[in-house]
Amino acid sequence: MNGPLLPLYLIRRSRTGIGFLHTEAKPFSDWPHAVGPLQLNPIYKIEKRRENGDAELRFQFPSDWYKIENHGYLDYAPELCSVSGEVMRALQQGADIDQLAHPEVAELISKFVLLGMPARYLSA
Repeated sequence: MNGPLLPLYLIRRSRTGIGFLHTEAKPFSDWPHAVGPLQLNPIYKIEKRRENGDAELRFQFPSDWYKIENHGYLDYAPELCSVSGEVMRALQQGADIDQLAHPEVAELISKFVLLGMPARYLSA
């Protein structure tokens, strides 16, 4: 099976407690986390910026508790990565997935380095 999956869990209440029913996961036709203007995932910090605009990023958990609760994040998101200056400039202009046809973008989205953000999202 190719593509991202999202398992669905339905909760049913009964007199004896709560039961869970798992349904078979189906692949998405498009990445749901790439909807809207693309931005760097806020969990990545720019460690170095080159003259040509290339950026070196480092994954940084916001707190020790977040790291404990979300330790599996690094199973699919790289600890270190690079983003080309061309993509960085397009992101600063608010490009979305349809406007940003660059070969590295699909890979960055698949690794959760780039995310689609709501139109009014303000990065810190």
